[in-house]
Amino acid sequence: MVKWSWFFGSSLSCVLAASACGNSGGSQCAPGYAGCFCTADSRCLDGSTCNGDNVCVGSGASNGGAGGSVSETGGRGGSGGTGQSGGTGGSATQVDPAACLGCWQSACASEYTACQAASLCDAALTCLTDCLADGQTDDCAACSAEGDPDAETAFFAFSLCAGAECATPCGAEGGQQCAETDLPTGSCYAGDGQICIGGEWQPEDCTGCSLLQPPDICEHIRAFVLDPLAEWSVVRGGLGSLIHTTESVTATFNFSAAGQVGIIQYRFTFPTASNYGVTVLATPTAGVNISLENEDASSGCVYSLDSAGDAYQSAADGCWHDGGTFYSIIPGLYGGSPAKHVNVRLTAAGPGIETLTIEGIRLQF
Repeated sequence: MVKWSWFFGSSLSCVLAASACGNSGGSQCAPGYAGCFCTADSRCLDGSTCNGDNVCVGSGASNGGAGGSVSETGGRGGSGGTGQSGGTGGSATQVDPAACLGCWQSACASEYTACQAASLCDAALTCLTDCLADGQTDDCAACSAEGDPDAETAFFAFSLCAGAECATPCGAEGGQQCAETDLPTGSCYAGDGQICIGGEWQPEDCTGCSLLQPPDICEHIRAFVLDPLAEWSVVRGGLGSLIHTTESVTATFNFSAAGQVGIIQYRFTFPTASNYGVTVLATPTAGVNISLENEDASSGCVYSLDSAGDAYQSAADGCWHDGGTFYSIIPGLYGGSPAKHVNVRLTAAGPGIETLTIEGIRLQF
């Protein structure tokens, strides 16, 4: 069930929270929110309670939120640098209903129109408009398109866009500890990894590090969408969620065009050779490949995955060195600098919501 949640922090952001996820770790379910898994440090960010099954139960506070946008720098092979997800918590701030509606209808015109065309999604829009106009922002969390899968999908797509594009127009900026463009600090392996969420530094969810072998190499886990036709720039609102469990990491992407690349990125605690063997267990298998890149993505290589998940260099793959142009694979010639991260990449066949799940990554030194 998709619902709309507002949070009021250093900047107003409107994003998705999903209930009824439970132990399934659903693709629209964000750690730390009611019905979803708890955060890595066993907390619930919306006022609900983390139970013995590591699931947030009970009613979440109205200032909950999930997901958000990513800030990345693109690499020629379809990669990116480090970014962070937007999302949670903070105190109330003033909302401008007219500014919200105007932004929805302009910055998210296609998503807004598609939502209006689905009866239950249109009803959810009316619910949002009414609760904001009445100043009862707590009631906005009850706005839902539940009951029609197409309406829920349309509401999900609209919510992702509105959360990424309309946070500032809807509310006033306030003081903040950090910004979404700030890089993560610490590391998952050291246990002090932090990311900027809602203008505040929060502990990073590192549960998915258990999927990486060897485990001592896991520094940060990120997800984002890049557009190769726009110099590999980030697609705002492209990331719907990044869900960690001990068995998988799943990202939900909201693609707006064919050819966009959804990425789950594992960053390493130290650089490693870029020509070792890599095995990746991922779903789906079609349209998925990987890249190994240096710290700033100025050098790296793209690899295909065979049916067993083992990386190999096909005729369609290639490398780039020190900011140079992308070139086809030359046997024995690899990315110029040691790899600092691996990107598992899903290429969109067209616009729509798709998921990418990773169940394991093994580096063979």
